[in-house]
Amino acid sequence: MQHDSDNSDNNGNNSNSNNNGNAMLKQIGSILLCACFLVYVSGIAHAESRHARGPVHAGQTHAPAASLTSYTQLPLHPPAPGTLRFATLEWPPYISSELPGLGYVADVLRETFLPAGYNVELVFLPWKRALSYTSRRDIAGYLPEYYDPAITEAQCVYSAPFPGGPLAFMHRTADPVVFSSVENLRPYRTGVVAGYINFKEFDNAHYLQKDLSPDDLTNLRKLLLNRVDIIIGDPLTVMYLYRTHISDKGSELGIQQPYIENKTLHVCFNKAYSQFETVLPLFNSRLKELERSGRLEELHAKLIRTYLPQAEGTGADESGGITGSTKRDTPTQ
Repeated sequence: MQHDSDNSDNNGNNSNSNNNGNAMLKQIGSILLCACFLVYVSGIAHAESRHARGPVHAGQTHAPAASLTSYTQLPLHPPAPGTLRFATLEWPPYISSELPGLGYVADVLRETFLPAGYNVELVFLPWKRALSYTSRRDIAGYLPEYYDPAITEAQCVYSAPFPGGPLAFMHRTADPVVFSSVENLRPYRTGVVAGYINFKEFDNAHYLQKDLSPDDLTNLRKLLLNRVDIIIGDPLTVMYLYRTHISDKGSELGIQQPYIENKTLHVCFNKAYSQFETVLPLFNSRLKELERSGRLEELHAKLIRTYLPQAEGTGADESGGITGSTKRDTPTQ
């Protein structure tokens, strides 16, 4: 009897073992099925992501998420494959290391290059150094730049234009000197930033009393300290500097309208750059797409609305202060 009981116990144990084994196999099967499903879904997501980011560059096994980064000095390492490195400068509110997202021009680069799978690096440098670095074969170009017909293709090749900002004369609201012609500026001290392109008739008027400053902020401070009578520059930049360095609510600065002109901006591509023949037409093509879709106008309107809100819909001011758009004859370009 004892022997029969032992056999019965062994049979029961074997049955339990079989049941446990079957349950474990089912669990393993379920896990494998889930894993296969996750791999399948991941593959679909990767394919969709790759399609959204554009082509995979040579040498890449997959397309990583493109990004825009910035440096305050030239990195010692060369750009990685698929990375475009540009020299730039502190030019708020268009572009600056201190602006959210680095500013409007950086947004234009994001919208043009990142969807095509390129990473972008911006190196903030003093402007003269930025210009000198464009001879380096690892620099794709410099930006932003006004168009200058004196620049040759050996120095840079201009991209298609995108909206920039106005050029205007500015004065002290308490002591306005209102511009009507270049000739009428002869008796006045006119503040100018050294090396900047303004407009042809003014730049060629060597008889004027031009007081040179190294930057817009110095030019502005000279005006407010009565060291010059009138200054020329971009009112978006000058107003930004006034609000951030002088007074966030004051109204000592008068911006004359109508503007002399509304300048366009460009990327100045380096012809010696190895991918020059690819990235220049790519930028121009993407820029046209942004223009057709209205996205470029949206980005620019945000810039104007944020940094020069007084220019939208306000009336003319005879004192030459911040005004709306009234027509006056301007110098021939």
